[in-house]
Amino acid sequence: MNNRKPARQFQTMMALVDELNAAGHSSDKIWYRSNGQSPFDPVDFISADCRMIAQRRKDGSWWVLYGYDDEINPDIPNPSKDYNLEEFWPQLISIIA
Repeated sequence: MNNRKPARQFQTMMALVDELNAAGHSSDKIWYRSNGQSPFDPVDFISADCRMIAQRRKDGSWWVLYGYDDEINPDIPNPSKDYNLEEFWPQLISIIA
């Protein structure tokens, strides 16, 4: 874990998801929380081992958090109350495109 990637800003959710995928988080192993109003307004992303790995800031930009590229601990269960990115991606992409 000595070579952890630092926090980085992305202007779009699509660019953020591409980076998370490149860092080893496949879309079926990423969950997100919404603003509470709609499942189609993500505010942060969670890895399969329940770590927050990215978030949206007030200015609308997206940030990956320090350590987002750490390996997923397979002994920790997947988030249970959040939305799976792969399941909702078709709807999300149609909204942001």
